[in-house]
Amino acid sequence: MEYIHSKDIFYLLRDMLKLFDRRPIVHGGKVAYYVYKMLELEGQLEDFELADVVFLMTFHDIGAYKTEDMEQMIKFETKDFRAHSLYGQLFLHYLAPLDEDFAKVITYHHMNHKTFSELRIPNSELVSYLHLAEAIDIYKGSLGEKFSLDIFKKNLGTKFSHEAFDLFCKANQEYHLFEQINSGAYKQEVDELMNFFIMTNKDKEKALQLLMFTLSLKSGIMINRSAICVALCEKLGTLMRLNDTQWKNLVYAAYVHDIGYLAFQKSWIENPEKLSAANMEKFAQHTLLMEQLLKNRIKREVVVIAATHHERADGQGYPRRLAEKQMSISQLILQFSDTIADMMVTPVNQDKVIEKVRLKTNAGWFSTAVTKAFIDNINDITEYAETRSAEILQNLNELDKQYDKIKEANG
Repeated sequence: MEYIHSKDIFYLLRDMLKLFDRRPIVHGGKVAYYVYKMLELEGQLEDFELADVVFLMTFHDIGAYKTEDMEQMIKFETKDFRAHSLYGQLFLHYLAPLDEDFAKVITYHHMNHKTFSELRIPNSELVSYLHLAEAIDIYKGSLGEKFSLDIFKKNLGTKFSHEAFDLFCKANQEYHLFEQINSGAYKQEVDELMNFFIMTNKDKEKALQLLMFTLSLKSGIMINRSAICVALCEKLGTLMRLNDTQWKNLVYAAYVHDIGYLAFQKSWIENPEKLSAANMEKFAQHTLLMEQLLKNRIKREVVVIAATHHERADGQGYPRRLAEKQMSISQLILQFSDTIADMMVTPVNQDKVIEKVRLKTNAGWFSTAVTKAFIDNINDITEYAETRSAEILQNLNELDKQYDKIKEANG
């Protein structure tokens, strides 16, 4: 897939989550660096394998965006955080192209070493490295100048692994880990390693969907709209005879067009009509945030299409007030689909949808050509959107079922 490089998927997911709340990702980046250097010192993994580990470690707390009070999570580990560990593992297994046993590493990262070592789980050494590295970053951040590795010694063999602690101490002596963290130089080391991060074309396709699914961490309503929007773009793109390249550009733009919403409150996303004029002006910046994230990281044509999803045929949209003659058919389809998806989140009354579409078209919102294609084929489009959006959301729904099932079984 020439649309995006593997490492840019890592950067996009990382920076998207920073829009949501940067603290778990900053923490994850430091933990990833510690584990990476421990493994590098061991010398048993190739660079591409180390890059896979950095990906997993960076996002080891991704489940916290869904399940935890972020203010509590970043404090000392005074409560049971198994919920976000479990959700994070399921999220990365079902929605990211990660092997199940590899993703399960984060399931146990808040469990005492003695407990998980008795479970005989796959990748147990990696779990012990993550468990220690996480604790080191949390304690170091909390204690500041009072921090010392000596505070871990009394818990070796019980809470923490002797082997993991010894390896960390050797890596710190060899690579000056704390100095690299304090200076920020570790970021450059990680960036250089991620040049070895490799995804197949099939994995990249799944990863682009993962970027869209990240919206579900903030809003269930938002992800439903996004899935319907993708389905509408697929169907309208076919009906309006886009060639294969144009069709893919459009669909990939539909996957990522709303990622800028992660920077805003859930209530803003789900009820934008209730915003004041001042807040609505701020909210409109989500399009520019998305464009900034995508720029130079994904094929330019995809960015151009995604960046115009709030423009209007009459030139009264935002952010650039482009008129129909300034936009391609792909841009006009996404702009139409993004609006219509809102009407189709709940069961569709086709007559009412047609009435609303005609009113908005007459008001200058939509291209008459796109509107005609939609109305002329509304039965097929409605059926396809319902079936296809359910298919897109299948893994996410299965994730939620598994999470509820396991959580209920564990009390």
